[in-house]
Amino acid sequence: MSPRIGPGGVSHGAPRGRGRSRLLLRLVFLLAMAAAVVWGGGGLFGRSGDGGGSGEDGHPKPPPATGSDGSSSADPRPRGPASSTAGAPGASGLPRCVEGELTAEARDVIETITDGGEFEYPGKDGSTFGNREGLLPDESSGYYAEYTVPTPGEDDRGARRIVTGGDTTPTSPDTAPEHWYWTDDHYESFCEFSA
Repeated sequence: MSPRIGPGGVSHGAPRGRGRSRLLLRLVFLLAMAAAVVWGGGGLFGRSGDGGGSGEDGHPKPPPATGSDGSSSADPRPRGPASSTAGAPGASGLPRCVEGELTAEARDVIETITDGGEFEYPGKDGSTFGNREGLLPDESSGYYAEYTVPTPGEDDRGARRIVTGGDTTPTSPDTAPEHWYWTDDHYESFCEFSA
């Protein structure tokens, strides 16, 4: 069957049967896409039900943690070396760091904090830690300060930090912070210790 020619010699496309089939096929495709977005969490458009997408602060969420065997965990508790070997909960409710968990570099930074000394990253060390992850106890803005703990072999600040709470002005041993926290995975987990 040949295409129909309308007024003025304009073709009206495929015969009626095929046109309806194509229209029906397009409609089914669009409905399937809409169903995928609704039921699948929108994975085609950057959102998915696996924890991807943007966090509350608008930054992309990190991918789920994976173990050394490649398995992933949806466990919301702090993970990583700072908490995986930690002891009983401390006063904050966070696990206490176990003996030997703090590195030699961390002990050097603790000494620098308590002595009120000079830091490797003066624009960053001693600055306010915002606790955006919500893993430390809720306190007012400015309560926490963070300090870089150098990582051998890293050419930047690395992932290791000491976070202090309370009087965070390192001016003398008399004003030592009240609370001390260690993270070696860039705020993914913390353990508490005493200096």
